[in-house]
Amino acid sequence: MDGEPAKPLEEVFAERLKFEHDVIGHRMGWLMTLNSFLVGAMAVLIANSDKFRGGHSLGVCLLVIATLGALSNASCLFSNFWATVALRDASLVLVEEWNTLDGQAREVRRARMRLYGRDPRSFAQKKAPPSQVLHPWLFLPIVFSIFFAGSPFVFPMLSSQDRDVPMYVTLVVLGSTLAIFVALPVVDAIRNRRSVAPAPPEGAEAE
Repeated sequence: MDGEPAKPLEEVFAERLKFEHDVIGHRMGWLMTLNSFLVGAMAVLIANSDKFRGGHSLGVCLLVIATLGALSNASCLFSNFWATVALRDASLVLVEEWNTLDGQAREVRRARMRLYGRDPRSFAQKKAPPSQVLHPWLFLPIVFSIFFAGSPFVFPMLSSQDRDVPMYVTLVVLGSTLAIFVALPVVDAIRNRRSVAPAPPEGAEAE
């Protein structure tokens, strides 16, 4: 309604912070559940490897599970990373707002962020600290991505049976799967760079 004071940016940021943390929490919940099922399935297959008769059926099953696990964890890591970037960008908006205030008012507004569990000093950092990767929503997907990506190469060491998938097939499948998270962001960066290219000067029309 007209006449009502605008909501302080600190409250807007706190709502955004809560929203992103809730989404990350739900995302990590289903991811850890999926990881437990996949690791359990791999353990059952390896324990019963002697019951597979010839061929590469056991190796194929393990490769499918490993690919699904690596893909799921990489996807979660991708989403959680950009969620942290979004929060950091939102914090820069607060810094710009605080810089328009005088010293005392600025410090009061900055101190309020402790009510939301954030250190006001972190808002001055334009780049994420190296220790950020130790947060569980980033660390755990990294660990499980490495685990699932490496498991097809470890399996032959756990079984004397020659039923593992050829090395080049494993490399192609896992490499092409994880390459998606490199190729597509590069395409996004190129498209975004073109979309923000300077507009032609007014009056310049194509002949």
